[in-house]
Amino acid sequence: MRTDVFTTWTVINAFIAGGEVGVKTYNIPVSNGILEDGHFLRMGSSVWTFLWFVDRTTKEWNGWGLVLGGKPIKTQDIADGFMCDKRTIKRHIHILKHEFYILTKRTAYGIIVVVAKSKKRRDKNVTSGHREGTKTSLKKGQKLSREVPPVSLLIKTIQDSTVDNTLPKGKEGDALPSPDLILEGAIPKVKQECQRVADILYDAKIWLKAHAFKNKCLKKKYNPRAVLYTLCQVHHYKPDEPWGYAVNIMAKEDGNFNERDFRKTT
Repeated sequence: MRTDVFTTWTVINAFIAGGEVGVKTYNIPVSNGILEDGHFLRMGSSVWTFLWFVDRTTKEWNGWGLVLGGKPIKTQDIADGFMCDKRTIKRHIHILKHEFYILTKRTAYGIIVVVAKSKKRRDKNVTSGHREGTKTSLKKGQKLSREVPPVSLLIKTIQDSTVDNTLPKGKEGDALPSPDLILEGAIPKVKQECQRVADILYDAKIWLKAHAFKNKCLKKKYNPRAVLYTLCQVHHYKPDEPWGYAVNIMAKEDGNFNERDFRKTT
């Protein structure tokens, strides 16, 4: 009987690792808080897909973990590891998103996944990127936050966090506002930063029409946080056609920032 139990657990570990029975597996450090606070009812069988994401979280910033460094994931790849139908995985992902355990961004090649309440822990025995353990900080009495930042900004911030937890600095040495300021700063301060970043773009001759774009967006009542984020992106990437580049960003991010602000007030 003991042999049967050991064999079954070995198979489960292999499935989580995405490998075959007999391959070397690693422990996943998950807080026992996941056994409390109603997570069983909220997650159900989707906990297996959640653990798959936890196992493959390779970067973290401020409690958010990026799965596979932001590489798009296909549901079929997860389903193959668990030997189930991909519709099951899609249902799991829907539950995890609805309950705010994960955030996702859809791409042409799959979904990019961000794990909430992630706490990365380096393991000295880890050799491959996706084996870097991640510990969920689901503590007793703590509820998962529904005040989530726009996914695009979050992914970009986590990807840059290995160097600095702020948005990149320009060659001119002008520090851009931190993600915390963009997400949490008071609106008057955010508007002030819009003016400052527009000044930087103009002085550095990155975008001579930065002030015109900023003024037009604010006059049309676009979300100031989205405007500031867009200006920072132009500063970082320095596109050949900054106006069109900025318009495309605003088209996506204005709604995301508005939704986040709405959730904070409700």
